[in-house]
Amino acid sequence: MSQQSTPFSNPPSADQNVNTTARTVEYLTNESDLVRHYYSRVSFEDIADRSLDDLNKAALSHWNLAATRRPDECIVRVYKPTVEQHGWTASGTVIEIATTDKPFLVRSVALAITSLGHAIAQFIHPIFRVVRDANGRLEGMSTSDSDDVVIESFMQVHIDQIFDHNAETALVQNIKSVIEDVNLVCDDWEPMKAASLEACRRLRASDADDFDVAEACDFIEWLQRYHFTFTGYCELSQSGSQWQ
Repeated sequence: MSQQSTPFSNPPSADQNVNTTARTVEYLTNESDLVRHYYSRVSFEDIADRSLDDLNKAALSHWNLAATRRPDECIVRVYKPTVEQHGWTASGTVIEIATTDKPFLVRSVALAITSLGHAIAQFIHPIFRVVRDANGRLEGMSTSDSDDVVIESFMQVHIDQIFDHNAETALVQNIKSVIEDVNLVCDDWEPMKAASLEACRRLRASDADDFDVAEACDFIEWLQRYHFTFTGYCELSQSGSQWQ
């Protein structure tokens, strides 16, 4: 899936994407580091009809939303921006998200939105390396690999306009719930992979010459090579003919 277009459209080829994002970089060459990074992975065609002032204020609006964020907190705002109140505008409703970067976020958030019947017109997804103080306040972007740098996922999603406040609330709740599930899966992913490998090691040690044992272990190792997403596991112990 392209991270800058509707989630179920055909993504451009790698060469096409490089060409169109290069035009974006050229278009924003005189803008701030924040703005250039915010749109650096967006195809030029997706922003060509927007003024530089509009792009600047949209990025700054999102940055300000994330000005204070606790570790693992997910910030979600659903609104219709107006020039009078926000300094920029959009034809429909805009979703702004700031959260810790994790795998599966883009697809999961897209499905959380479309599952409620909303069509996605544009999906902008910059990833920022930031430094925050002890209270979660943004101190700025960073290019270092130090331990105090946090990798955060910013998502700006343009959808059809929502006129019902209850629908906006339901959308916020659905997105937060899905991101919470993603966090749970990702936080437990490595421990679960380690547990499956340990089970495989014990199984091989139990009877290294048994064909069924070898086949089962080969299958577990195949799963480890990114052919399966671990979301949970249970451990069974055998006592005689009984499993618990």
